[in-house]
Amino acid sequence: MPAQRAPGTPATWTIAVVNVVVWLLLELNGGSQNVVVLLRFGAKYGPAIADGEYWRLLTAVFIHIGVFHLVANTIGLLIFGGMVERAYGMRAFIVIYVFAGVFGNVASYAAGPTVSAGASGAVFGIVGAFAAYLLANRQVLGDLARRSLWGVAMIVVINIVFGATVGGVDNWAHLGGLLSGGLLGFFLVPRLAWGFQQGSPGSGFEPAPLVGRPASLIRWQAVVILSALLLAGTTWIITRDYPYSPERIVATTASEAERSIQRGDFQTARDLVEALAAGSRGATRLGLFYLQRGLERAGEGDRRDAVTDIRNALRYPLPGDAIRIADAALAQLGERR
Repeated sequence: MPAQRAPGTPATWTIAVVNVVVWLLLELNGGSQNVVVLLRFGAKYGPAIADGEYWRLLTAVFIHIGVFHLVANTIGLLIFGGMVERAYGMRAFIVIYVFAGVFGNVASYAAGPTVSAGASGAVFGIVGAFAAYLLANRQVLGDLARRSLWGVAMIVVINIVFGATVGGVDNWAHLGGLLSGGLLGFFLVPRLAWGFQQGSPGSGFEPAPLVGRPASLIRWQAVVILSALLLAGTTWIITRDYPYSPERIVATTASEAERSIQRGDFQTARDLVEALAAGSRGATRLGLFYLQRGLERAGEGDRRDAVTDIRNALRYPLPGDAIRIADAALAQLGERR
């Protein structure tokens, strides 16, 4: 695809460097796969966002869980980000990347309360913008546009199917980013046209390289304002009726949680801990996250890591009900506090 703007891609490389630096900071402060560290750095967590921590919708875009997660998203960013930045220009690329990433997290936030992070929503957003560019200029680009669109469609389908069959992949963030990035890209897409230049003496004019007509300043500013309003409105509506907020979670007593643990059903107890975490702050919330993860691991049969997480949880100032749940879980796992 011919470059339409500046030959370099400074925004793409800057974002890639920021992602690597943040990942290194996570590793140096306890590990990029440590749920407590992720929450401290701003990972997406539904109940916390419902409690007013909206900034997590943005900060989570620059956080990656593990080196494979970082490498995969960085490769996608460098490949598609470079093409989109050259096609749309740096300013429009940044708008698309940031808003697609945030809207991806909004979709993930609406879908469930789990802790998640990563640039995949933003990367899917620039893939959507690239598809919008090819679609809008298909008459000029011809077969190149059609072949590239098929390639983009295959990449998207493979990733969605992979995410649906492999655990730990946030497909809702992917879809939210893809749709919002495609929509923003459609409104900001530069339109290609053939220019003409003076040929050799007596030969008249001949076709010149493709020339892109970028979206007007007023148009992309309007897109930014409307996107910000839509984002604020959507987040507010979800927060008002968030299915995982304390008001909407079915009340589960500590005795019921203990009975479920004795039956080997750690999910009910995990739900109670989740409810407690939604209404807690500071060190108490971090302890509840450890307890929640310990119960999840116990349910998966990972006894050793489950015991470690539950013991770590008890080092924090937990509510009395949570301590009872932790003690019951340890007993069921054949351990003592």
